[in-house]
Amino acid sequence: MGWYVSCSLCFVSKQNKKLVKHFIFACLTLLITVFPIFSQTHPKAGNESKNGKYTADEIFKVKISFPALIYHKYVFTDSTKVLRTYSDGSTKTYNRVLQYSYTFFAPNPPSEGFQKVKIDIDSLIYSFKGDSLYIFYDSQNGHAPNTRFPDWIANMPMLSKTFDLTYSPYYEVANIEDEKLQELRNYINDKGGSSMDSLTKYMWIRGYSHEHLLHFTEMNKGIIPFGSFQGDSVWNAPKFSIEINGMDFNDTAKVNMKSYNAGIITLEAKCTNIQPQAKEIRSHGISKLTQVESGTGTGNYEFEVNTQGLIKRAEGIFDTEVNIRIGNEVFKEKIKSHQKWTLIGGYRM
Repeated sequence: MGWYVSCSLCFVSKQNKKLVKHFIFACLTLLITVFPIFSQTHPKAGNESKNGKYTADEIFKVKISFPALIYHKYVFTDSTKVLRTYSDGSTKTYNRVLQYSYTFFAPNPPSEGFQKVKIDIDSLIYSFKGDSLYIFYDSQNGHAPNTRFPDWIANMPMLSKTFDLTYSPYYEVANIEDEKLQELRNYINDKGGSSMDSLTKYMWIRGYSHEHLLHFTEMNKGIIPFGSFQGDSVWNAPKFSIEINGMDFNDTAKVNMKSYNAGIITLEAKCTNIQPQAKEIRSHGISKLTQVESGTGTGNYEFEVNTQGLIKRAEGIFDTEVNIRIGNEVFKEKIKSHQKWTLIGGYRM
């Protein structure tokens, strides 16, 4: 047996529901829920040690599977530090910290390898420091900051939203859907967007996009291999993707199993040339859309899952450098990003 301890501008209408949820989560710290941990593959007796050692020829298989009818609460934290250097040598620095809380709920166990998970983005704590400016926002206190600060607005669309994410038998996302989110996208594209400037429209479209939602809620990032592997195996993950400071980065990551300990498998992915997609983005302090010209960086990403398939933790640290254009000006941003997803607990209703 394994032991497991267990707003946007529209959050007001859900206030009572969220108060009940957070009361329940507060009570969870006093409870312990027992979950049996099953494994398709375990190290042979005597191969596991306190520091997670195992034999090189031991066979493992990693999967993602959320226990049905159990609510799982995750917290995601993104700490970003940026140094911007303009062509004349002048600089600008700013720091941002995001903390989202999510609830994952699988109504049914996997069927033919597919599993649908309902995700509810419950709350956001936001802070920004730069340009002699400090902004703090906690969606649970019900008070929005007295500002139309674009960086804050850009991180608001997901708050209080619910959508369905379907995992495929290859542990990739086969589908992400919600009728209300699609209605919002259609409204902004067809009607609501006519009253917005291009930057504001971009922020809302981006906030509701599949890529943005997947970054914050899909923790695998394409590093799980399909099929079994030996303990000393190294494989390529050609679809590794991560959002850093509002930009989509991609690389072919090299992945290995870092450890196996107490029923927890830890995979480690290393990026040596992670690059941003060349497209329009929103850049802090600039009133028009900017264009990503080029960039590169390195990163390290860890993914923890138990042998039953429940994701326990994911964490990435990235150092990148990006060239961005606005008109004839090309400036450089050095970005340090630390992102972490943590399973807080679970409960049954």
